[in-house]
Amino acid sequence: MSKNPKIDPKFWALFNQIAATPRPSKKEEKIIAYLKNWAKDHGFICVHDQHEPETRGNIVIYVPETEGMEKRKTVILQAHMDMVPEKDKDKKHNFENDPIEVIFEDEWVHANGTTLGADDGIGIAAALHIATETKHGPLVLLFTADEETGLNGAKNLDTDLIKDIPFLINLDSETFGEITIGCAGGCNTTVKLWYQMWEAPNNATAYRIKVNGLKGGHSGVDIDKKHANANKVLAHILSDATGRFEIELYDFDGGDKFNAIAREATAVVFVPNNFNEAFQEFIQEMENHFKESYPEETDLKITAEVSEVQPDVAIDSETQIDLLKRLCDTPHGVVTMSSVMPDTIETSTNLASCHKKEGYIEIVSSHRSSDKEELETIASEVQRIWNDAETTIKHSGEYPGWTPDPNSELCNIAVECFKSIFGNEEPKVTSIHGGLECGVLWDKVPELQMISLGPTICGAHSPQERCNIETVVKFLQLLCEILICIPEK
Repeated sequence: MSKNPKIDPKFWALFNQIAATPRPSKKEEKIIAYLKNWAKDHGFICVHDQHEPETRGNIVIYVPETEGMEKRKTVILQAHMDMVPEKDKDKKHNFENDPIEVIFEDEWVHANGTTLGADDGIGIAAALHIATETKHGPLVLLFTADEETGLNGAKNLDTDLIKDIPFLINLDSETFGEITIGCAGGCNTTVKLWYQMWEAPNNATAYRIKVNGLKGGHSGVDIDKKHANANKVLAHILSDATGRFEIELYDFDGGDKFNAIAREATAVVFVPNNFNEAFQEFIQEMENHFKESYPEETDLKITAEVSEVQPDVAIDSETQIDLLKRLCDTPHGVVTMSSVMPDTIETSTNLASCHKKEGYIEIVSSHRSSDKEELETIASEVQRIWNDAETTIKHSGEYPGWTPDPNSELCNIAVECFKSIFGNEEPKVTSIHGGLECGVLWDKVPELQMISLGPTICGAHSPQERCNIETVVKFLQLLCEILICIPEK
């Protein structure tokens, strides 16, 4: 245990109990049982908002006010129960049965070779600690299931359980000093471009063109950093090469996850033999061009090597032209900035992946926006670009955003409390360009005023996850002060 005298041992005892309770996503039955028993031990009403089989349901605990706080408005403290189960390759750990081995070391708490589960075990512990150890008005503790794999607990919540409650504080932020008041919603557009194969050209050699070494990054928080997208880079190269050298396309394979900016992309193309030398010069020219266009992409490499396998077929020319033109036309990056939050992205789109499959090429774009109409507009724009080709188009994976309101009563209370505790230091009021359960809850209960708070957590979702102890202390101080300052009904 840390020697820091400010650490409340009761809080860390709660966190250790939560860490000892297995709770990977979709396997939350043990943490549900723990929370039910905790509520029973303290005489609090507990409701299991069960919705099998998609998740094992949410837990809602109703906590009465402490003495002198009877007239205060009710506040929901919300955290998610599940954690991401990741471990080092050589670590033996069964996330469904084994406790997390928590280590307190200097200024940080981390786990032994696994994810710590501070995301969102710290939030659960904070809610339980606040409920029993501090002064507060009436509270509702909302613990949602299956957040990490699709916000499913929040999506399935019976909103009658939180009906007519004015304020919600989400306890799932990961940077202390920030008060989050908005988040992006999102959806994906998947295009299937159908193709035919025909005989490979004579007197031509198949080359494998590779774009790699790009920075990539998260399609939400990194989309404004103007990192190169490997799919876009490769599409422009191939489009230019088609006009110059009459190349024919056999394969295109770029990008991976829908929420990542593509770092690598490859294509196999046939180049007429009389252009081989000029083609290599062209590839070098393209590398120089894109390095100038993206000066921060210092490790960018574009190469063309003779393919180890020489295919005997190529994609039909009409599909090739359609594919390359439309990949070049498909938007990628920031679309609009917020009108109410300076320097904050409102809408963006990510050309996530492009893969040749049996009979069709699959192109996936992922879109984000805190404005529902803007989200629909960018999805429709991408559909329009591909609509008149030989395609099948589907929108999926939609989740709602949370439009920021920097003038809300709850936000103002949180800002003033932060300044009063930490010597008039200004918190950063922000909206994140990623999904939060707040977006789902706000879509269900739009009259809710919400903020999201948390301590500093680094490396979440990986075995390097760690939580800064001093910011946990400050986070709890801030949360206590906000609850004391909640107005009367």
